[in-house]
Amino acid sequence: MRRKKIYFDPFDDFLRVFSDGLVQGERGREESPWRPGVDIYEIEKGIIIVVELPGVKKENLEISLDEDYIIIEGRRYEPVYQFVKCHHRESLYGNFRRTIKLPRRIDEENIKAELREGLLLVYLPVREEETAKIRID
Repeated sequence: MRRKKIYFDPFDDFLRVFSDGLVQGERGREESPWRPGVDIYEIEKGIIIVVELPGVKKENLEISLDEDYIIIEGRRYEPVYQFVKCHHRESLYGNFRRTIKLPRRIDEENIKAELREGLLLVYLPVREEETAKIRID
């Protein structure tokens, strides 16, 4: 039987920690090392945010809107396996917080969110921009 070689790079994990968010967050709060992946799409009448949240329950999620930012935070709990010795681990657990600057004004009354198959889908309808009319004397 041929053994597969596994190459260990000590700098890989070190660099990943710094690139994954052990720095100040966008709004001055420290973020956790686990940062779920986020995709942002703009459609004709809104913005769709897709967040990868495998193993997260909706009871452990909170979504809030603060001016031009949407804040998605929660917790993914580590599964507890009794009498098991861990030999390798890449999965991250714990609290997370993603703060996303929104590119457009949002209709706050009609925001919708759903958690389905490990993906959080947030629909943010765009508010119609009202331009100020200036009267000419």
